Amino acid sequence: MRIIMIFFIKMFQYFLGAIFWKIFNWNSPKRENYSKRKRTISLPKDGIIRFSFGKYRGQPVKKIWNSNRQYIDWLRENVDMTKYPNEEFMIELLFNAEA
Repeated sequence: MRIIMIFFIKMFQYFLGAIFWKIFNWNSPKRENYSKRKRTISLPKDGIIRFSFGKYRGQPVKKIWNSNRQYIDWLRENVDMTKYPNEEFMIELLFNAEA
């Protein structure tokens, strides 16, 4: 009988914890921004960051920065660059270096 009571008490504690977690943490801004904070930059072996998407796939970001700045400006305005952390990092680095 005691084992059954302990089981139900533990299940109640688990259930209560899950409810409180859902109420207080599910829609918090910290949860929404977590995936953005967690992103890391991984440099290729040759050290050159290249586009992994779009019409310049495989081309170095710095080369496109120098040759077609309008494309870079368009990317910054129209594409969610958080999906491409390497490219985002390089573009922001070049943009800040120029300013």
